[in-house]
Amino acid sequence: MFKKTRNWINDIMDAHEGIVAALMIIGLIVLVYGLVFGCYCFTGWILMLIYNLLRPTFNLPELSYWVFVGAAFVIGLFKPSVSVKNKGE
Repeated sequence: MFKKTRNWINDIMDAHEGIVAALMIIGLIVLVYGLVFGCYCFTGWILMLIYNLLRPTFNLPELSYWVFVGAAFVIGLFKPSVSVKNKGE
């Protein structure tokens, strides 16, 4: 995947002039990071909604939205990103 991305960036650099290509690549990087941050914010919002539904039942304290965005980030750290399958076992 990284090889395809590198080839795609090289194609952009070859097709456009230097500053235009650099601005396009910076814009794409900002877009990707923005989408990732947006996914964390959306997941934090869903967690906050679930918490607010359960909070009165268990008499829990009120927590900020950003606590749940941080919790979404921490949950993302614990998910395995690579799985290894051993055919011998």
